Amino acid sequence: MLQSQPEFFVDHCLGTKRFPEYLRNKGFEVKTMMGVFSRSDVQDVEWIEAVGGNNWIVFTKDAAIRRRAAERDAVIKHTLRMICLVHQQLSFAESVTVIERNWSRLEKWFSKPGPWIVAVRKSGIEEVRLPTVGV
Repeated sequence: MLQSQPEFFVDHCLGTKRFPEYLRNKGFEVKTMMGVFSRSDVQDVEWIEAVGGNNWIVFTKDAAIRRRAAERDAVIKHTLRMICLVHQQLSFAESVTVIERNWSRLEKWFSKPGPWIVAVRKSGIEEVRLPTVGV
């Protein structure tokens, strides 16, 4: 069963301080790569397994996860829930603006069980189709 108040995991590609603090200021419990693993060089498959097992929602800019077979299969296997900012060159302020603009649409995903990936763009959000076979 999903929690009414989600907890988030912020991938290190979004930074270690400002983006996690932004979510904390919105009233959420937030985990970071360093906080969970005490190192930043954790392989994607490893952190995906841990995050999925804890039912945290991921914020990342690593859009390639959906294209790399091992990571995509781990997302499916560990029922990960992921929000991905696809504009990787956005500044912190621009990233927050895009998230805020789409927050009400993102909130609708928080209670949905995984696996899912939602791509966040300046123009809106879109579910990334995940294969249903191969895992």
